[in-house]
Amino acid sequence: MKNTKINILLIFFIFTIFYFNTFAFAIVSLKVNLLNQNPDPVEPGKYVEVRFSIVNTGDENAENLMFEIDPQFPFSLEQGVNATKYLGTIIGGAKDNNGVILYYKLYVNKFAKLGTGDIKIKYRHNNYDWISKTFSVRIKSNQSLLSVQNIKTTPLKLKPGAICNINLTLKNNGDDDLKNVIVNLVPVRLISNAAVINYEELVFSPYEDSTEKIIKNIGIGQTKSIEFNLIASPDAELKPYKIPITINYQDRLGNAYSKEIYSGLIVQEDVDYSVRIEKEDLLIENSKNKIYLTISNKGKSKMNFVFVEIQESDEFEILSNPQIYLGNLDSDDEDSAEYELFFPEYNKTKQVNVSIKVSYRDAYNTKYEEQKQLSVNVNTKNDLLKYEQNKEKISSVFFVYIAVAIVVLIYFRFWKKKNDKKE
Repeated sequence: MKNTKINILLIFFIFTIFYFNTFAFAIVSLKVNLLNQNPDPVEPGKYVEVRFSIVNTGDENAENLMFEIDPQFPFSLEQGVNATKYLGTIIGGAKDNNGVILYYKLYVNKFAKLGTGDIKIKYRHNNYDWISKTFSVRIKSNQSLLSVQNIKTTPLKLKPGAICNINLTLKNNGDDDLKNVIVNLVPVRLISNAAVINYEELVFSPYEDSTEKIIKNIGIGQTKSIEFNLIASPDAELKPYKIPITINYQDRLGNAYSKEIYSGLIVQEDVDYSVRIEKEDLLIENSKNKIYLTISNKGKSKMNFVFVEIQESDEFEILSNPQIYLGNLDSDDEDSAEYELFFPEYNKTKQVNVSIKVSYRDAYNTKYEEQKQLSVNVNTKNDLLKYEQNKEKISSVFFVYIAVAIVVLIYFRFWKKKNDKKE
C-alpha cells in the first residue's frame, strides 16, 4: 500500500514536470522580426543601425527574456559593447505592432561583398533553450566603384586646327565585376535657365572616331583603357577648355551607377615675336647715341610681364638702365625701350653686335628667357661729316626745286591773266 502511494506521487510529480515544460512554454509565443536598418542599404566601411521588434502573442508572460546578437563577417559590434541584452519580462497577449524594440549598431567591414549580409540572433526566456533566427541586411556602395586612374592628352597643348588624343584608364575598385561600362565624351556644354535649355557646341569635334565607347566587363582590380581622337577648330580661342565625360555602368546585381568627369585641354600657340633696333640718326663713335629697341608680338598668344635687357659688351658702354619693363603685349601689339649707349673710337665704320635678353610669361604664367643677337653700324666722325654734307646738298637741291616751281607757277598765272585780258 505504501509503495502504491509512492508510485502515485511519483507519477503525479513527473506529470507536473511534463506539464510545465510543455504547456507552459507553448503558451509563450515570441515573434522576433528585423524592423528596419538605417541606412538602407549600408555602404561597406560604414555603420548600420538595426532594430528588432519582439512581440509576445502568447497567453503567458515571457519572463527573464535574454536576447543576443551574433555578428559575423562582415558585421561587428563596437569594442566594449555587450552582444547580450536582458529584457526582463514581456507581457503576453500583445498584438503584432505592440512589442519591445531592440537596437544594435554594427560596423560593416570595408571588404564586405555587395548584396546582402546575414545577421544571426538568438533569444530565450526562463533558461529554456536558445531559439535562433537569421536576418539579411542589404549592402550596397553609394560611391563609385569605378575610378579614373589616369587621363592623358597628347599633345598637352593643342594648336587651333590640330588633332589630339585623350586616353582614359579606368579601374574597378570593388570586389565584384562591373559590366556594361559606357563612356561618352560630350563636345557640347549644357546652358540652361528656368525656361530654356540650350547646348553650346565646343570647339572640338570627333576626328575619325566615335564619341561613345563601350567596355563589356572590367574584372575585380582590373584596369582598362579607351581612347578618343578630337580635332580643334581652326578658329578656337586660345584658352583652357573642360571636356565633359560621362561614365555609366552596372555591378553584378544590376545596380546602375553614373559619374561625370572632365578632361582639360589647353588650346595655345607658341609666342611669336620679333625684336629690332631703331635709331633716329647715325650712330657715331666716341659719342653718346640713342637707340630704340622695339618688340612686336606677331602671334596670337599674349606676352605678359615683358622685360628687355641689353647685355654688357666690350664694344660699347651702357649709359642708361640696361633693363626696362614693357608690361604686357597683346596680339599684333608692339612697344619700344630707349637706351643710351657710348661707342668708343674705332677709326673706321664698324658693325657692332648687340645682345638682347627678352624675358616674359605666357598666358599660363610659364616664364621664358631668350637671347636675341642684333647688330648696328657705328660710323666715324668723317662719316658723320659726309652725311651732313649730303644732307645739306640734298636740302639745297630741294630748295632749288621749290624755287623753280614757285617761279614757274608765278609765270604761268601771269601768262594766263595776260591772255584772258586779250580775249
